[in-house]
Amino acid sequence: MFEDSLPLAAFDAPQTFTAHAEVRIRIEPRRVKFSDARPAPAQDPNAWRYVRVGSKEDNHHHPLDVALGPVFNIRRGVTLDVCWENAIGSMPPMEPNHEATLEPPPINPIPMQYGAPVWKGMNPSVGVVTHLHGARVQGSSDGWPLHPASFPGNPYEFPSARPYRYTNDQRSCMLWFHDHAMDNTAVQVHAGLAGIYFIRDKADDEILSLIGGAGQEIPLVLQDRKFACGFEKLDYWAGVPTFPDDFDRPEYLGDTIFVNGRPSPFHEVERKIYRLRVLNGSHARTFALALIDPAPWNYLAAPEPSRVGYSDLITVIGNDGGLFPEPQRLGQTDHILLAPGERLDLLLDLTSIEARKDDMGAVVPTRSLRLVNLAVASAQAGDWPEAIFRTTEPLAGFPKPAGAGPNDPAPSVASSVLTFDAGAQRQLLASIAAIRVANAMEFCIDVTKTRAGALDEAQLSNILASAASEDGFEWREGALQAPQGAAIARNRFVVLMNDALGIGFNKDAQPGDPQWNPYALGPWRDTQIWELSPADPKDGRTAFAIPFSVDLNGSNPPAGSADATKNYFVARASWFDNYPPERLIDDAAAKGEKPGYAKLHAPAATPKAGTYERWYVANIGNAQPLLAGVVDDKGNVGVPDMHPYHMHLVNFVVTGRWRLQADTNSFAPTANQRKNEFDKLCRHDTVRVQSNELLELLVFFPPGYTGCYPFHCHVLEHEDMGMMSHFEVVP
Repeated sequence: MFEDSLPLAAFDAPQTFTAHAEVRIRIEPRRVKFSDARPAPAQDPNAWRYVRVGSKEDNHHHPLDVALGPVFNIRRGVTLDVCWENAIGSMPPMEPNHEATLEPPPINPIPMQYGAPVWKGMNPSVGVVTHLHGARVQGSSDGWPLHPASFPGNPYEFPSARPYRYTNDQRSCMLWFHDHAMDNTAVQVHAGLAGIYFIRDKADDEILSLIGGAGQEIPLVLQDRKFACGFEKLDYWAGVPTFPDDFDRPEYLGDTIFVNGRPSPFHEVERKIYRLRVLNGSHARTFALALIDPAPWNYLAAPEPSRVGYSDLITVIGNDGGLFPEPQRLGQTDHILLAPGERLDLLLDLTSIEARKDDMGAVVPTRSLRLVNLAVASAQAGDWPEAIFRTTEPLAGFPKPAGAGPNDPAPSVASSVLTFDAGAQRQLLASIAAIRVANAMEFCIDVTKTRAGALDEAQLSNILASAASEDGFEWREGALQAPQGAAIARNRFVVLMNDALGIGFNKDAQPGDPQWNPYALGPWRDTQIWELSPADPKDGRTAFAIPFSVDLNGSNPPAGSADATKNYFVARASWFDNYPPERLIDDAAAKGEKPGYAKLHAPAATPKAGTYERWYVANIGNAQPLLAGVVDDKGNVGVPDMHPYHMHLVNFVVTGRWRLQADTNSFAPTANQRKNEFDKLCRHDTVRVQSNELLELLVFFPPGYTGCYPFHCHVLEHEDMGMMSHFEVVP
């Protein structure tokens, strides 16, 4: 670890766009270098990449120095037209009466012939779809999963290029673009289809001026990955443990943290203030980020020999939706969670770092601080397979299954590493150091250079306050709110439904079968999204009781309440009209039909542009009502995975939180009880919904933007397996 230099100059980063421009991006297989110690493969591509036509990377004979990119900077309100062109070829049909598909990426993906039951209800890839995550765009430019840029001569009659328009009509923020192909987002992002996109405005300029200039801004894209033999290729399947005919864990987890495409790199810095623009670009791994001194005992004359935690050098100034209304400085032993798809805007103030001396009294020219990931409880316990993140805290009333393991609902954050006493520090630091996914990167601080002035906190507060009330939300009374007098048009209720009882999936399940879902009238699946309605559709489906009451009928409705249990009906539980759908490769030609995707389910939510709605999002399982002591034969206790909930087009503010108590089967309010959640303080497009948690979101649908937009879990395998739905914004 910490042998590779953080690649920054290697990015293709054109000059900031200040006037309308047109760009062509070609998506193609390329040879890419993953480590300074090993060159890219001599012949065969080992990645897929977005390549800007006419850039320094636009030479197929030359390998690329970085696995991500490009990096775009554009002024607020400047239109950028991008044509996304597919240059990835096809592979022949795998079976008689099937159609050709996109060639597989060079990352050892799970093959189409794999026997997992849920696999048979998923479409193979027939192209690439680029989504600018967090962008305010028309639906036609959002990256609709069913509209790929396909391979030449494809039988589906999809074009090989898709032109999108980005108007950048939103406040300064960090966006990112990535693949969003139907049922294939995970492997195609893993292959390398991700890049960074910054919108710049006056407040952004002032922040950069405050810290000393744009040269002190550092983008950090965190992704967990596994190398294949030889360290020249990535191995996707190795991170998804499988049985011969099913998944042991369907989500991908790697064993090494890559930052900007390098494994656990280092970066040389000085005693200045740096702006870290951090993105979690992983599939399923949630990071609990903290800053530590990895070896506080190394020096006889250390200024603070027992200090380990240095998170108090970090001030959080923004996230997905741009700058906060006011800065939030972390405590010395704090960590901050970052789920897949989420971004953070951090100021790292190194101006207070003191030099250390060796035993001869000579100044040691560098000091190191390490960015670590503390969400490693499962890895620390030696679990196989490692569990994905669920929650930061014990769940009231839930029994604890015998033994440690992936289903243990104990905290998934090893936060004690920052609070131990001096006598235990060697053992615990050694424990963290031995876990590769606990170590993101190291900052090597040159203490021989002149130190810069400390952060001017008053000026920072003024900059943030000046940009707080804009773009649909007002900052007043210590919270982001809808403008005074704005009505709440509707309430919506969405359930992130988990098969927490391990019923299992059988695509041929029929009513009365154990694997039949009587609420959605289809087979149970591991993960899915339900959109709820109070109206009985009179088609035989069973009502689903939730101990939370939401008025889903009227306009300008009251807020939801945990005071009563209410029956709801599932209005929609799948992306397509039927589940499992007919796959677009299956037997169309034999039936004399044009091959294509199955019929899309009609949207249950049709908000109006320019309005505000409350969306309630609950992350619960199918063990309702939850009863203390209920544990299935796999040790599950109704503890779902954490789901990062992402809505395209919009920003929203978290205005309330509740947690489900198993002993009473009721929701109890928990708003502002967890540190560093920043509820009511920031605009999200992606938010963590932890196990058995319910969130209230104030959602703004910007005026002038209409069309169809997905919302989904941003654990990429969950999205691919059906935890995705869509809304349609109408004028």
